[in-house]
Amino acid sequence: MDLSQFSSFFNSVKRDSSFFTLGNLGSSPTSLSLCFAENETFLKKICDNEIISCVLCTPELADNDELLKSGKGIAVCESPRRSFYKLHNWLSENSDEYNPKKKRTVIGEDTLIHPSAVIADMGVIIGNNVTIEEEVIIRSGTIIDDDTIIFAGAIIGGENHIITNDKEGNLFLIKQMGKCHIGKNVAIGYHSMIARGTFPYDETVIGDYTKIENSVEVSHNSKIGRNCIITGQCQICGNAVIGDNCRMNPKSVVSNQVKIGDDVMIGIGSVVVNNLKNGSNVSGNYAIDHRKFLLWHRKKLAEK
Repeated sequence: MDLSQFSSFFNSVKRDSSFFTLGNLGSSPTSLSLCFAENETFLKKICDNEIISCVLCTPELADNDELLKSGKGIAVCESPRRSFYKLHNWLSENSDEYNPKKKRTVIGEDTLIHPSAVIADMGVIIGNNVTIEEEVIIRSGTIIDDDTIIFAGAIIGGENHIITNDKEGNLFLIKQMGKCHIGKNVAIGYHSMIARGTFPYDETVIGDYTKIENSVEVSHNSKIGRNCIITGQCQICGNAVIGDNCRMNPKSVVSNQVKIGDDVMIGIGSVVVNNLKNGSNVSGNYAIDHRKFLLWHRKKLAEK
């Protein structure tokens, strides 16, 4: 695909070039991509990234010396973020090159599917000895490995309504078209939602033997490792990474793009906004070391 093919989405194309997919700075495309920049900090990172072949930027940034020397394609518009995601949404629905057609759904042997479950006709792969209970919804782009159980009311591969805004503050939805991969011997609890990835190459992953309890939300592109326990009403925001053998206790939250190591314990109601090392044990809002949290809590009680 060339920038000039989509000139209606931009004010102008300053230098034409080709790209195969779209991606922002937080994504990991595997082929040449179009990205957007609204300030010089983002632009510098884009110029240093070889996988980005084209950039969508403001008129002020289009004459940046480093960008001009980079040889990247340049498209210009007043609101790069909005134009970028408008193009993504349009390609998602109109381009087989950007969003290849899915193959027919495949269901393995000895799999039990309740009659009230809804499974997409295209783009789903379900392994052997899987159990899918009442009113489960399985969207296109989902892979479920062997010996997994999806409890009633869960939604796998859905969209969690990613909302962004342009420079003027106008809100709009971003279409999700990536994948969702549920490992083997996983349990997904009642009324939980596991979202699919955003871009075609993105994937939300639940590792083997992980158990997710009731009313949990796992957002787009997040990765959960093996042997984890995610208890009731937890939320894992977009692009978060959780290692192996971790436990999230009820109503805890991991913020977007946070990386959690292996063997981590997250206390009840905690809000994790910073990366955590292997073996961490944290509590509180915002989450800190559990022992420090207990000392702080005791001090507060003593003051009453």
